[in-house]
Amino acid sequence: MQNYKAKYTDKNGSVNTIITNNFQEGNVGSLFMEVDGVKFEGTSFDDFILIDKEEHTKEELKRFAFAQINVHGSDNYIFSLCDCVLEFSIPVILIREKINENVSGTLDVHLTLGRALNKGALAFEEANFKLKFENKKLESTSDYFEMGFQGIRKQLNGEIAIKNCFTCLYSDYHPIGNSFFGSMMCFKNNKDAYLKVMDKISFLKLTEKGFIYVQETYSCAEYKKRSQNIGYRG
Repeated sequence: MQNYKAKYTDKNGSVNTIITNNFQEGNVGSLFMEVDGVKFEGTSFDDFILIDKEEHTKEELKRFAFAQINVHGSDNYIFSLCDCVLEFSIPVILIREKINENVSGTLDVHLTLGRALNKGALAFEEANFKLKFENKKLESTSDYFEMGFQGIRKQLNGEIAIKNCFTCLYSDYHPIGNSFFGSMMCFKNNKDAYLKVMDKISFLKLTEKGFIYVQETYSCAEYKKRSQNIGYRG
């Protein structure tokens, strides 16, 4: 479990809070956040869902904007936070490869969620990523952790690398797409087969044999830096 310092901002102002990440390997886990006594959970930072609408009065909920999403096959809806800004800081580890030295850093994320449109879609979603370590600050802007990390990685020299699932040799994204955060697939239990996959059909067949869901910011003892042109992701 990790706790991230966070700030929630909407039209009524800002509230300092904590985002708790209860990720466990093999399970996407849950993110938890409380704002003004109202509790939310989600699997990604852009899908914080109101935990129990019936526990709160209209007065308690009036500051929040929600995208109402129909639960498939029922008349029920879930209420996802939108029209707000979330700022949070995630501890990260970098590695200086030549001397095998770990370096502590922080990833500051500024996530802006637009207003709700029809069927729960948002008008826009944008995130700014700022990696801080030693005396350096590297920035990237995207609507996914994937491209945010990609932008930062291009700015790093070859001597140091971010040490997490995103940069690991054995991780990948599903060909049909991925969420803002937390939907990486780990193939460390089927390494040889994964590293031989170079096309979409073979990759889809491999996924049928199983994989582990991981978060981009996670790292385990089997981490190995990814090189270019290896595996389906390249």
